[in-house]
Amino acid sequence: MRSNPCKTTRNKRKFVRLLAVCLLALVAAAMTPYLVSARPAPANVIRVAFASPDLGTGVSRAELVCGSGFSVGGTSGDGRSFAGRSSLAGGTVFVVPAGGGVSVQASNGEVLASSGAGEALSLRSAGGNLTLRCGGKEYVCPGFLEFRAVGGALQVVNAVERETYVKCVMSTEIGSAASRETRRAFSVLIRTVPMGQKHASNGFDVCATTCCQVYRGIFRRDAENDAIVDSTAGEYVTYEGAPIHCLYHGGNGGASCSSVAAWGGPEIPYLKSVSLPEDADNASEVWRYEFTQSELFDFLSSRSKFHGIRGGVESVRIEETDPEGSGYVTLLSVTDGDDNVFEVATSEKIRTALRFKSANFTVSYSMDAAVAVAGGAVEQVAVTQYVGADGETHAFESFADCPVAGADAVADVDRIAFDGVGTGHGVGFSAVGAEQLVEQGYSYKYLLQFYFPGTKISKLA
Repeated sequence: MRSNPCKTTRNKRKFVRLLAVCLLALVAAAMTPYLVSARPAPANVIRVAFASPDLGTGVSRAELVCGSGFSVGGTSGDGRSFAGRSSLAGGTVFVVPAGGGVSVQASNGEVLASSGAGEALSLRSAGGNLTLRCGGKEYVCPGFLEFRAVGGALQVVNAVERETYVKCVMSTEIGSAASRETRRAFSVLIRTVPMGQKHASNGFDVCATTCCQVYRGIFRRDAENDAIVDSTAGEYVTYEGAPIHCLYHGGNGGASCSSVAAWGGPEIPYLKSVSLPEDADNASEVWRYEFTQSELFDFLSSRSKFHGIRGGVESVRIEETDPEGSGYVTLLSVTDGDDNVFEVATSEKIRTALRFKSANFTVSYSMDAAVAVAGGAVEQVAVTQYVGADGETHAFESFADCPVAGADAVADVDRIAFDGVGTGHGVGFSAVGAEQLVEQGYSYKYLLQFYFPGTKISKLA
């Protein structure tokens, strides 16, 4: 059954705007090694880190609030099961590193519970959820919280039942604006992500940021999305029997980027470029950045990849694009006024270096020229081409002055434009494309297998 086209388009645009904020997920520098192997999580409990010194996000103190009281103890089952040993009255407590272990204190500093050096301490609510405040943020957490001292700071991990985790992430990664089938697809992807155990060496499966997936406890969790998660309970995406690495983005302009183009490394069969023309009228899909020559120099000088640029900018050139034909730029060169050449390779490094919405763009140069129009009037218009000495029309390829055929003058090129499409890294599942497929009547299972070719949807016991 097809959705109402008008309603779907409005929802899609709202959805992509939200996605651009939430899903610049999965594009950290550590992504390339993460794409090497994946394995299923050993249990139905997901360990999610709110804070970890190993990732540079450790905290010096955490505040816990629970009116019904706390159960205090340790963990078993690889940190996925709570083993209570004592209880504390309801109220507010503070957790701090102390003596190589962890100390739970009252507001007056009285020590209420503690762990030995190198040992973790876990707390859960005697009834309901725990409110956690740490790192300047507040979370309302299901499951239990584990605290461990690492290098003098706290690692804070929430151990939460798998399906509950999926329901919580739905609110932050997709919300409720997208179609039901797109959200069903997302629920399967969200469930698959922690199975890769990206941060297993750090003592947890995933973190709570865009490095993995944004998790804020039960924040904005709603009944509609809960029902959608229930409809796909236990389903996850596999390739040759192993969970895939789930990558998703707002939109790509018509063809997804291959993982090789985005990060380099070996080819991943299910993360190849997939073509599907996307809505060119979607304002979230099409973008432009325009600079004068001096503005471009100032802009590039502020970017770390181009530190050392001198004497202005002579040219910006696209040297290579995705070999699979998506259009994403994979090698960009910048030549400065002293003929120094700066190169950036792989589309994600290019996107990060330029801080553009995506690396799917073209480059064009222009200048203002006096052109005769109807009635004999002369107007200043932007031109992007010139007639060379060979009598042929050529596009400007740099800021260098170009001799104009038949005139004792040169073309004074002074502007550059980057015209692009898409948002995010462009690899894997496209939110915009998914909505278009849903409009055509396709199900969430088709969406997943379309964007991750050769994969299957498996089901956990």
